[in-house]
Amino acid sequence: MTHFTPSALLALLLAGMPLASIATTDTTPALMTSDRTALASFSVAGFTREDSRVIIATTGTPKLRVDLCQPGIARIWVDPTGRFEKPASYGVANETWTGVAYQVSETPDYLRIQTSELTVRVWKQPLRVTFHTADDGAQIAGERAGEGMGWFRTGAAFMTSDLASDEHLYGLGESNDAKHGAMDRRGSTRDMFTGQTITSGCVTADFPITFLLSTGPQGRGYGFYLDNTYRSEFDLGKAQGDAWSFRVNGGELLFYFFAGPRLNTIIERYTWLTGRPSLPPLWSLGFIQSKCTYLTWDELDDTLRQLRGRGFPLDALVIDYDWPEQINNFKWHARWQGRSEAMLAAHRAQGVRYLLSNSGPMIKKAASNHASGLAAGVFATDGEGHTVTCGHYGGDLLDFTAPNIKGWLWPQLQPLVSAGIAGWWLDLVEPEGEPSQTVYQGGARGRIHNAYALLNSRTYWEMLTEHAPDTRPFILSRTGTAGIQKYGVAVWSGDIFSDYDTLQAQCPEALNSGLSGLNLWSSDSGGFISGLYRNSAADHGLLYERWMQFSCFNPMTRAHKSGPSEPYRWGAAVEQGCREALRLRYRLLPYIYSYFHETAQNGQPLMKALVLEYQDDPAVLNLKDQYLFGRELLVAPVLTEATSERSVYFPAGAWIDWYTGHEFHGPSRHTVAAPQDRIPLFVKSGAIVPMAPFMSHTGEKPWDPITLNVWPDGTSRFRLYRDDGETLAYQQRNEFTETLIECRETAGRSVALDIVESNKRFTPATYELALHLRSKPTAITADGRALPLQALLSPLADAAEGAFWDEVGNCLHAKFRTSGATRYAVAVALDDSILARPTVPDLVAEAAAAAKAPTGAPTTPKLPYLLPAPTAPCRVQAENFDRGGEGVGYHKSTPGLIPPAHRIEPVDLEPCADAGGGLAVTGVASSDWFDYTINIPATGYYDLGLRLSSEVDNGFIYVGCGGKEIAALSVPQTGGKKEWKTIWARGIYFEKGVQPINYYVMRPGFLFKYFELEPSAAK
Repeated sequence: MTHFTPSALLALLLAGMPLASIATTDTTPALMTSDRTALASFSVAGFTREDSRVIIATTGTPKLRVDLCQPGIARIWVDPTGRFEKPASYGVANETWTGVAYQVSETPDYLRIQTSELTVRVWKQPLRVTFHTADDGAQIAGERAGEGMGWFRTGAAFMTSDLASDEHLYGLGESNDAKHGAMDRRGSTRDMFTGQTITSGCVTADFPITFLLSTGPQGRGYGFYLDNTYRSEFDLGKAQGDAWSFRVNGGELLFYFFAGPRLNTIIERYTWLTGRPSLPPLWSLGFIQSKCTYLTWDELDDTLRQLRGRGFPLDALVIDYDWPEQINNFKWHARWQGRSEAMLAAHRAQGVRYLLSNSGPMIKKAASNHASGLAAGVFATDGEGHTVTCGHYGGDLLDFTAPNIKGWLWPQLQPLVSAGIAGWWLDLVEPEGEPSQTVYQGGARGRIHNAYALLNSRTYWEMLTEHAPDTRPFILSRTGTAGIQKYGVAVWSGDIFSDYDTLQAQCPEALNSGLSGLNLWSSDSGGFISGLYRNSAADHGLLYERWMQFSCFNPMTRAHKSGPSEPYRWGAAVEQGCREALRLRYRLLPYIYSYFHETAQNGQPLMKALVLEYQDDPAVLNLKDQYLFGRELLVAPVLTEATSERSVYFPAGAWIDWYTGHEFHGPSRHTVAAPQDRIPLFVKSGAIVPMAPFMSHTGEKPWDPITLNVWPDGTSRFRLYRDDGETLAYQQRNEFTETLIECRETAGRSVALDIVESNKRFTPATYELALHLRSKPTAITADGRALPLQALLSPLADAAEGAFWDEVGNCLHAKFRTSGATRYAVAVALDDSILARPTVPDLVAEAAAAAKAPTGAPTTPKLPYLLPAPTAPCRVQAENFDRGGEGVGYHKSTPGLIPPAHRIEPVDLEPCADAGGGLAVTGVASSDWFDYTINIPATGYYDLGLRLSSEVDNGFIYVGCGGKEIAALSVPQTGGKKEWKTIWARGIYFEKGVQPINYYVMRPGFLFKYFELEPSAAK
């Protein structure tokens, strides 16, 4: 296989070559001018109006259509056939718009399509489209003159747009090839194609969301959404500094343009179009503990007992890939001893829910439900009637476009749901290892591949909501594309490395995911693969603690690893730091949940890039290592090793250190303290932050009392939201409570707090206040009742009402009982003193990087060692080298070195003609070796088969296990690449447990597709 650089790939796309061909072709065809047609080669020949759309005829067959979806949203559709026929969109649920007010007028040069918020110009000759302000004034964006947009003979399409020198670009989902992640994507390229790439310093999962946001020329921000799921590449000013472009391999030349100018307005419009993020169940915002993998109910019971006994909050446990008796027949393995339903109920009574992994959207041939799946026609095929095998565990790929998929799948899921499974982890949904020959019933592979995770999630969402219309499904997916957010989906950053370089990549990619509509984002706290950081439990514990601090201020908080991942595994100090971080998150759940409700209303992310709120501040345009959590909290996670302070940028306003009360005035940058057990956290002056009592799980008790932390500064407001946290009663029956809290400060004179509840359904019996004042209080009343001042804080805990003034922290603590009323007024009288908040300590950032990393520290991470290993009997694709690595790390040996040297380098793969398709390893050289890891379930004899193709009769392979030779296999001539054979070594003795299998090539000359291991009849 030829490996292309991004620039070479772009050149091929420009030539109109399909990406599927690029992946398997060794030569580049000559570019012919007849291959490419630009819209600019035509002129406007007339137009017609049909309700909210304008159809523009050209001097040729193509037509252009402008749909007005909202006054600030226009859809542009160029159809070379002029018919405007296409399949329904996956991202946009409703593609019909009516009643939008607009005008069409003409000038000698262009058609003007004008709404109250946007003007679209369609230039007559040469034909091109530009976007302008509502008054038809300044250009916001538009096709580049002379380059513009068009299509290739192959079906690919392209567009080039002007890019002003002051524009900054965001969105496009999560990128797995940006070292340390990227915030401002200008100057980069994005290959929009689902799949994992495991590299230290990067996230692993890729979310190809073709939604781009720009700050625009001179602050005229805009958004762009390419409604097309074929593989595409965006060049964001890399090839041409003054232009951005896309090339898409197939489908329609159709996109949406969103007027701004503010980025949050653009996100609101985009999620109106593609669907608001679902309001998640409250329990999913608590702590979710997972690892790869829990094997027994006794182990899970012990984990729950340990976490509860050590004072950790917990809402969910996760059972990973190997829970079923066969992957994946949705039936509990015998090792669970028939206890699952009882244990689910017992743990649910303790406030713990369970998620199950789907082990990938694949069913192994040995699974008990495989035959029924064949009969129901729910598998993807190779176009010749054969199922296609893919995924880490070697199953046949389900086709979520099959009409009968829900009818076949739901009866298998329903018993698990009824038993209490609360959420579904949809793993390997790229889909991993999908062969290029794959055929789906619902459309071309090129269209389905990027949409596969959405289709999988939508199927689960529909089954669960059809079964229980009042429920809020929770689905965790390894990838996603535009529109998936409306199907109860959370995402995570994939099977990431365990090191600080990789931790640094999480923050900016999380922020761009939020800007792209995927608000419910998470990562595996501590990293998933590569063992312990520095091979040291102590060093890994420090990394884990920093990661957990960051995760507690993510939309979701999860721990997961290929091995131990519980927060009590890393020593008492780390345990204490993680416990306090998780407890703070749980206390902040009223604040967090209120923002999730806002997200469900307008699409705004909880985890916000500062550019969302401070778009006009040039210092935040590429700020990627800190963010807003809501609007009131500024989070600056520590992402580097051996760090006790860090630099933080404070935007305009006053910001107060959450822990110390130190005040910082922005815009400015300061070095702040960052001790190992604390994440730098700041609250904006004027903020109102509601908090709940600590609880061991989200359903333990009501939010009562509610504590209102307030930093009075002028007039400020917060809208507290509460519902039952589980059902759709808030939508269907208006069963929720909104509480508007308003604070008004008159400096040196008074503070007034108004609390207005929409109803009494979800309200506390007691409000507690923590008023961080800048003048000394002289009296406080609640609904006209004087709250008696206590001499000490401790008696206030037992009093029904009262107050205490903390002179050291300048904080007035108070509490009062509520009544049947829905409105409460709190008044605080102040003297005329000015109480300065604590001054900022003079911290000097320690320089030398050497001081931050021990001498001799490794500069490169260990190669991936992915667990779990496939369990025999199994079939393992040959490209999955690296002990289960997913086709991303390859082992070669250098003869004469003991032990062999390891390095990552490309391997040659090519499509094979064997039944079921797939990729085979080619170009193998003498002395190359391949290393795999297999789980042997029981000591005994096994047969080992290798699927090979050879044109010669001299191939030879040694097979080793645990450093000993176990087989020597000659590779016979099979008749070439079209003929495949399985050669067997029979009766090989294996010990129980995870065993390495090594294939050492003595004589090459063959293609290697897979190997399989099965119990032997030999003795």
